[in-house]
Amino acid sequence: MKCGRKQAILKAVILSTAGDRKPEGVGKITRYLSNAFFYLGNGMAKEYAKAFYNSKAWQQAREMALMRDRYMCQCDGCTNVAEEVHHKIEITEKNINDVKVTSNQDNLVSLCSECHKRITKEAHRKQKKILQAITFDERGYPIALPPG
Repeated sequence: MKCGRKQAILKAVILSTAGDRKPEGVGKITRYLSNAFFYLGNGMAKEYAKAFYNSKAWQQAREMALMRDRYMCQCDGCTNVAEEVHHKIEITEKNINDVKVTSNQDNLVSLCSECHKRITKEAHRKQKKILQAITFDERGYPIALPPG
């Protein structure tokens, strides 16, 4: 299913449901789409994180974030349906077992697929710039490279 069609279907389901309760079927659809995103090779789930993303704890934390955000993308100006939940502090091998990072609602934000890809790409680009701007002296201590 193309992204535009998927967005339209999800948005119609959400907008047709009144109140704060979870729109019927949306959790199941977004959970399916999220799992498909990671396992079709389009996602960014690392091998060490796959068990976490399949866990009940993640499914519950993810669902709570989507419900809190009313299944809408939280990027300024975006009106798309949120299909994914982003970790503000990225999950790494070192913090994969830290619930303050992996499941804390303050570290989670609901995003549409387009915004999630853009935000993740920007974050990785910034990390790469920082790493490229650091070198090591003869004693192994990090030093910043001069600009340019």
